[in-house]
Amino acid sequence: MNENAQRLIKEHLESLFFEQEQAFAHSQARKDLGWNIRQIRCRKIKSKQGVFNFKRYLFIDKQNQYHFYDNNPIWTIPKHKNIDLSIIENVVALKKEGMSNRAIKEIAYQNMICAKTITNILKSQTQQQKINFRQPTDSGRILYLEVDDTFLDLRNSSNTIKKNRVRVIVAHKGKNSNNEIVHKTVIVELALTKSGSGIDDAYIETIRSKIEEIYGNDFDQIIIYGDGASFIKTLAKALNAKYILDWFHIIHKLFSLCGFGKYKTENKKIFLDYLLTYEVSLFKTIKLLLLQGKWELALQILVYEFKNKWDKISKIKKKLLQDFIKYIKNNKDFIKDFEQEYHIGSHTEAFISHHIKKYGKKKFAVFGVDTFKTILLFNTKSNENLIFI
Repeated sequence: MNENAQRLIKEHLESLFFEQEQAFAHSQARKDLGWNIRQIRCRKIKSKQGVFNFKRYLFIDKQNQYHFYDNNPIWTIPKHKNIDLSIIENVVALKKEGMSNRAIKEIAYQNMICAKTITNILKSQTQQQKINFRQPTDSGRILYLEVDDTFLDLRNSSNTIKKNRVRVIVAHKGKNSNNEIVHKTVIVELALTKSGSGIDDAYIETIRSKIEEIYGNDFDQIIIYGDGASFIKTLAKALNAKYILDWFHIIHKLFSLCGFGKYKTENKKIFLDYLLTYEVSLFKTIKLLLLQGKWELALQILVYEFKNKWDKISKIKKKLLQDFIKYIKNNKDFIKDFEQEYHIGSHTEAFISHHIKKYGKKKFAVFGVDTFKTILLFNTKSNENLIFI
């Protein structure tokens, strides 16, 4: 649309707006309210369509209180702001796409709005939680908590980029008949990486209170999934929960150790003969044993196969073996329940990827803490909760 057409549309809307103001100013409805005309004021409003100069009547009543006509059908004038809702929504949408404040200011709006306005918009949208349900009674008797950490570079209030630890607890009531996670609540804690990875009594009490607030007492058992970190074990003990080692992390480590696909890799070169001999891969053999809780037998077979090929194995691979053995032994008490009915499979890495990495990591963009929170809140589904602690 050329500039002349835009100008004509703008002038037409401004004219229609003032006609509605005049109609109200001379109406019986205004007189019934006891309002008298004081003066006409010009109000500048910035929107996606451009900058408008709307003429408004200012009214005064018998108590010397001032009023405006707030029901003009042509345009809703925001109170105490010179930008309308369309700009606010568009700025948030552009930030979700990874656009920087400078790009929004210069490219999207050709400097019509300033950088401070963009910052204030994002801050105004920041909340500490979004609650869409409380205390559901139509779901299973087990409450699942899936726990993991990830790390993000975020800008602090001084615009300095700092590495943050994002600790995520995803609480839910299991799966429905369509294999969908139900009654999901995402609890997020942001902290600088130097602040330590442990948890204290205050953190535990906060989690306990959030569980009570959202789920009440509508469960018989808490099941916690985690990657073996000590703080998760501490949380499980404090909540009297059954702790299960996250299956994704086990499989990821095991595949790095001895798994392979159709392409030529170091693992395929070393362990292909096992597949040809037993018609099942070493990776699948160990995986099935761990799934059955037979971790000792799994490690015995793994060590035996490695020792038979010791001269062919790199130092890096040998170190991976030692790390895997240590990981399994340190978490042996938490890998015996994979075949129980309440084990529905772990989703911690998927939750981290969906809720944090998808929206928190954008190419060429580092978000501020408030912007990051706003983006997560805007992307929370209508049947989920999101809480920052």
